[in-house]
Amino acid sequence: MDELLYLGYYDTLKSKYRHFVSPAGSNKMDYVADVLSSGEKKIRILSVARPIQSNFSFFRSEDVVVSDNVSAHFFNTFVCDKKIIKVLSSLWIFFSLFLYLVFHLKRNSILVVYHSMAYVELIILVKKLFHIKLILEVEEVYSDVSFVSLSKSKKEQRLFLIADSYIFPTELLDEKVNYSKKPSLIIYGNYSLPHTQRNKIDDGKIHVIYSGTFDTRKGGAITAIRAAEFLTSDYHVHITGMGSEKQVAEVEREIDSIREKSKCVISYDGFIKDEEFIPYLQQFHIGISSQNPDDKLSSSCFPSKILMYMSNGLSVLSSRAPAVIQSKISPFIYFYDNSSAKSIADQIMKVSLDNNSRSIVQKFDKLCKNEMISFLADI
Repeated sequence: MDELLYLGYYDTLKSKYRHFVSPAGSNKMDYVADVLSSGEKKIRILSVARPIQSNFSFFRSEDVVVSDNVSAHFFNTFVCDKKIIKVLSSLWIFFSLFLYLVFHLKRNSILVVYHSMAYVELIILVKKLFHIKLILEVEEVYSDVSFVSLSKSKKEQRLFLIADSYIFPTELLDEKVNYSKKPSLIIYGNYSLPHTQRNKIDDGKIHVIYSGTFDTRKGGAITAIRAAEFLTSDYHVHITGMGSEKQVAEVEREIDSIREKSKCVISYDGFIKDEEFIPYLQQFHIGISSQNPDDKLSSSCFPSKILMYMSNGLSVLSSRAPAVIQSKISPFIYFYDNSSAKSIADQIMKVSLDNNSRSIVQKFDKLCKNEMISFLADI
């Protein structure tokens, strides 16, 4: 069975250590690796993530079996809380990565890369030296969503041009990046179905959940809280997520304020740990995704929480973010037209609880695996 290398910032609970990664990004890599392996290939994830450690420590390289056909390799390195050590640690990992690729790649080998500005130059060099087939997984265009220098922006565009094929999270990003119409595959997120661990709350109320960032610039949590003012006593709104101490305090103040006006019950459930999150989520009826439709990310990123809600059996109410509206999942979710609290509350009360969201996600999973087999065959 062929082995296919997959590069990115990845972590798994099967590793001895925790690593600095984006949980959403690592979760997406887990699913993509699983889908890649459906094409009768062994997948080796190469993680360039640094271990989480404040004291100066050395870490040996580590090989971890993730599943039957998926393994992960973590490079040896040293870490410390000091900025200079962090930089040197990352440079050492990239040097180790380059040596690993030198000994494991040959002409026309397939390398899958989860796009990051951290190793753009390295991937351009590897592509030039080894004439590999590069599958670039582009979750966002960094020069669009954050400040990068003109030279880095040009290198990012160069990487997009030399890729042989792509994996995108949305059709809109495919249109933006893949103007040469090279082979591409759209994967909105993780279509895996978790086991049902908890039944829906059956207390006569409809339980609504907002889970996500408390960043006031995005406004998701505050918007959900304010919508509770206009819900009837038939509803119970739960708020969970993460933010700075200041943001958490603001969320708690807003909840206290709305409680005085609303017939609806509002609960602040704090931050739910990873291992507790799935059973926690499964007890609710409706999930809210309140991505700002005017945000640049909304035209390229598919909110991972939508699939998280659906795969756990919740009905979903979403903003009209362009990437969601134009997705093939849009017929199976509900939308609100504007971000006023009253408008969102009105739409919450129109959401049907009689959904088959888990079976819908399961169909997307089966379709994705079939498409991946054809995708790899065409490269």
